[in-house]
Amino acid sequence: MSGFFAAANGPYLALYLVTLAVHAAFVSYLVGGAGYVLAGSVRAGRRGTGSHGDHSPHHDRSPLVAHIASWLPLTMGAAITAGVAPLLFLQILHQRAFYTANLLLGPIWFAMIPALIAGFYLLYLHKSRPAFHPGAVLGAALACFVVVACLWSWNHRVMTTPEHWTAAYRDSVPATYGAGWLARVPLWLGAMLAQFATVALWQAVRLQEGSAVRGLAAIALGGRVLSIAGACLLGWHRHLGEPLTLALVVVTAADAAIWLWLAARQRAAASPAASSAPSLAPLPSRRPLALLTATTSLALCLAVLVREQARLPQLRRLPAAVHNAGGAWLFALFAGLALVAFAMIFRAVRNAAPEDGPEDGPEDGPEDGPEDGPEDGPEDGPEDAPEDGPEDAPEDGPEDGIDDLAKR
Repeated sequence: MSGFFAAANGPYLALYLVTLAVHAAFVSYLVGGAGYVLAGSVRAGRRGTGSHGDHSPHHDRSPLVAHIASWLPLTMGAAITAGVAPLLFLQILHQRAFYTANLLLGPIWFAMIPALIAGFYLLYLHKSRPAFHPGAVLGAALACFVVVACLWSWNHRVMTTPEHWTAAYRDSVPATYGAGWLARVPLWLGAMLAQFATVALWQAVRLQEGSAVRGLAAIALGGRVLSIAGACLLGWHRHLGEPLTLALVVVTAADAAIWLWLAARQRAAASPAASSAPSLAPLPSRRPLALLTATTSLALCLAVLVREQARLPQLRRLPAAVHNAGGAWLFALFAGLALVAFAMIFRAVRNAAPEDGPEDGPEDGPEDGPEDGPEDGPEDGPEDAPEDGPEDAPEDGPEDGIDDLAKR
């Protein structure tokens, strides 16, 4: 690890890696959450008409799916804003390689901007109008995010292979690189799924939705398998002797073992009573949740380090004028302000989101139902009905009826 940062340009590399890990965490929840909500909407659509009789699958979604859907627009904004810092540090650390890759990719690279804008507003469309073709809207948003991921993978591939720049300039990037860069997509897509599953597990525990644990475990384990396949395609298995790669393998194996234990625990607890009432499925305690969060976060940080290790030889020592330019206090001031602002927004959304989920269900259902129903029904019914019915009816109804019969 000391050798890794020995070639760093002051604090810039460390800041780049930290901000990249934060950005990757938000992107993981965004991509994984969009896919999870899309799958939930498709399952709800197959069940037919919604519970309100409006043919909307939105009402048939599980509380966790609805909860994650409410977080997606905020996560999208956080992912974009958190990506600004690593992008700036990347330009400082890899000026020549980054700008060369951008120029070689040309309009292909610029397509990332409309893809981000389209995905951003598609998420808001899904949140504001959930009954408007939710599967198509979420599918289009997820496709936009996958396109952005592919473009970044392509850019990274071009940056790390300067020996192909001349051929790429002569014959174009697609003709030079082909589809080899696609091997990076399963690697990072699998890591995103595992990251999302860990965060969503905390939300499932908070919402008391034990039935979602096995599904999240399947997502996390499937993501790890996908990452291993991508790593093998990229040749990472040839670097198992290196400390960072070996540490990543050990931590990832520990993370997968915890998920396997959770899945086995859920399966062992399955019973006819639990199948008839999925909410009774056991929920993990805070200790395995904390351990799982630690292993997932550490795996993310190690993956970022291994990823950057390929570009380490391209780092060039920045001029002394850059380190002596000053202004670190200004950076720290606004960085702290941004953290405080995000913490306040996160707390506001966290406190507001469950009110739309299962906590509202019992309050608006079992509590409002017995209070409003019996009071308005049995109390208003037996008391008002006999007062308005048996008392008023014999006065108005039978007398008028007898008079009419007498007239006849």
